[in-house]
Amino acid sequence: MPAVRARTTKELGRIGPGLRRIMGNMGWLMVDRVVRMGMGLFVGVCVARYLGPVQFGSLNFALAFVALFATLTTLGLEGIVIREVLHHEQPVFAVIHCN
Repeated sequence: MPAVRARTTKELGRIGPGLRRIMGNMGWLMVDRVVRMGMGLFVGVCVARYLGPVQFGSLNFALAFVALFATLTTLGLEGIVIREVLHHEQPVFAVIHCN
């Protein structure tokens, strides 16, 4: 095991500090995603057990219905905000706040 660690440390020394920092950030992002998925599963199981099958099904139907129309409301909004920020001399927070 020490030989593997020494070889890994030697290879990391060659890749440079920029790539090492990127790899570290990617690792933290992966850990964040795994923790979020685990917590989401835990909360979902707890809510399902608390509500029961009928109420949990109703909750999921309502969430799916809202999510369906939430995607329609933001359709194209990102492009409009980017265009407005690039073409006008207003502060960015003013454009984002009014949209």
